[in-house]
Amino acid sequence: MKQIKRDLNQFLKRHTEQFKEGLEQLTKIDLKLKEIGEFRIKTHSRPVEEPPKQEKFVLIEGRVMRTRIQNDGTKYTKILPSNDQFIFGFIRSLSNEVDLIHLQHGKFLTVKLPVNFIYIHQNRIFCNNRIYTREEGFIQSFPHDDYSCAIEMDEHKILMAHSTWTKMQVLEWDHTSHKYLVHKALPVKCIAQMNKDIYVKKMIQVDSDYIGLFGKELAKINPLRMKKSKKQSAQFSPRMYSEKVFKHYYIGFEDFTLAPDSIHYIILAEKRHIILFDRVTMTKKSQYQLEALLPTYNLLLPNNFDVETLPVILDTEDNFLKIIDIRGHNYKGSLQLPFGLEILGKYQNKSDFMTKLLAKDMHGQIVMLELNFS
Repeated sequence: MKQIKRDLNQFLKRHTEQFKEGLEQLTKIDLKLKEIGEFRIKTHSRPVEEPPKQEKFVLIEGRVMRTRIQNDGTKYTKILPSNDQFIFGFIRSLSNEVDLIHLQHGKFLTVKLPVNFIYIHQNRIFCNNRIYTREEGFIQSFPHDDYSCAIEMDEHKILMAHSTWTKMQVLEWDHTSHKYLVHKALPVKCIAQMNKDIYVKKMIQVDSDYIGLFGKELAKINPLRMKKSKKQSAQFSPRMYSEKVFKHYYIGFEDFTLAPDSIHYIILAEKRHIILFDRVTMTKKSQYQLEALLPTYNLLLPNNFDVETLPVILDTEDNFLKIIDIRGHNYKGSLQLPFGLEILGKYQNKSDFMTKLLAKDMHGQIVMLELNFS
């Protein structure tokens, strides 16, 4: 019996030492694995430095052309475009007066009140809440002076937007009274919450749709369709129907336009953001924050704008016309302007490949700057 106990103790002692040695080896291996793991984590967490994007230089060629506009020395600060490519409002620098000028026939009227927008409906010219014709001058005004923009529905009707509460109003031309009949102003049922500060800043017609810019969204407006409130009551507040096109939840929109390809909306937003939205696939293609300040002329596009090969807008700085890349593709280019030449705005010749800008020269004469981009 004693011999068996001695043998058992020797066996346990011998194997216990072997077990301790094995445990120590496993501990060392575990520590080594942890070191390797930490090393691998640190290795993969290092940022990958992308190679700098290659600059893509755009050649800009320009020439200054005289126009038929004879200026009497009046100084202008900028122009207000209209939906007629030949009629502009030239804002005088020393007053709030606006000269209405036809590019082929010259100045035909001076509006002695501040003007925010100009819209031509048939032969009638809307300047805010006042209406003029080239032949008769002033013909009508409306009590509402808060109109922000307008768009033609047909040869008789025009849709006007108010600058508060998303209200819109249809005006209908009456040939008998030679006046516009005013329909009731109605708010638009839009995705944005109804409040006083949200209104339609701008409208454009795309195919048969009216696209309006509200606060943080683009919406399709249907002035002929009414939206009732959810409450099934005898009295309800009707609203014009609208359908969301695109909405941003964080930044408001300042301006937008349809690109020359008729596929993309280019949206100028707060905090120097430029958004490219594909209206066919209904998806946001890109959003880029400009490094510089917002361009002086908002969305001034070359006629051969292309989302892939020429995604740029135009601006001026220190007597240079320059391009601003709106997708971060590193497009660069500039053109030195003749001394004293000041850009006023764009001549909307959409069917022409050449880009044309209206400007004034050092003598105050209105000229046309023709540009090619390649």
